[in-house]
Amino acid sequence: MSMIDFYCVPTSNGQKIAILLCELGLEFNLIKVNRLAGEPPSDDYLKINPIGKYPSIIDIDSKNKKTTVFETQAIAQYLIEKTQLLLPKKIEERVNSHIWANAVSSGLTPLLGSQYYVQFRSKTNLNEINDWFLLEIKRYLQAFDKRLETNNFLAGDNISYCDVMAFPILFGSVKRLPDDFNNYNNISRWLNSLIGRPSFRRGIEIAKF
Repeated sequence: MSMIDFYCVPTSNGQKIAILLCELGLEFNLIKVNRLAGEPPSDDYLKINPIGKYPSIIDIDSKNKKTTVFETQAIAQYLIEKTQLLLPKKIEERVNSHIWANAVSSGLTPLLGSQYYVQFRSKTNLNEINDWFLLEIKRYLQAFDKRLETNNFLAGDNISYCDVMAFPILFGSVKRLPDDFNNYNNISRWLNSLIGRPSFRRGIEIAKF
């Protein structure tokens, strides 16, 4: 049996991998870093992830062979390929799972992160840019809500890893957006169904921010 060293900071990306590890039933050693307080990555950590971002994992097997993976989407794909869980068997659902996971990682997550910085962290007036981000975020949320209108989960009838990837960013970030961003009934139904799962609640707490 392998053990996974999980390097984590309290962010939505940290929550994604925390939930995934819990949902897959994998044993892990949590190494939590207070990066949000301005703590820079150590030289030792830069040997694990040369970009210096979090999360990262080191998967150590029974023969002490180590596999290092960083970048949230890459970690998720490694874990589902390793376990063959949360990966739909039907080709159509499998493709949809990859589509929506990539929509989260390459679209919604960076948009919400950038919008947060522009609205809450920037010291200059960037209202026009903030409005553009909000329009783009709304476009993604409308697509997610429409998808969930006819599907229980993003890939289809059954939960898959793309639901794990989407949950933290939608569960946490949407709450801070203007009121009209909270009127997506299908997303709300989906969020409520997932927060009822113990692994999701545990993963959120592990990387709570």
